[in-house]
Amino acid sequence: MELLTTKETCKILMVSERTLRRWMKEGLPYSQARKRGKLLFSKKKLLEYLEENQVPMPIHLKFQRLMLIGRK
Repeated sequence: MELLTTKETCKILMVSERTLRRWMKEGLPYSQARKRGKLLFSKKKLLEYLEENQVPMPIHLKFQRLMLIGRK
């Protein structure tokens, strides 16, 4: 399972940290690293969330989604 930091997640989604935190409040799945308190995001769960909530996905992620979670 590929885990992404907040900065990496914002970069691949092309959104600000503010937008990412809003999505977290709305149910975006994340976990918190125990040692440093960093937020981590599963790339697979992130892509599933975007699709389930009909959030427009950057084109470069559409192919990755197909590879990670398959076609529906």
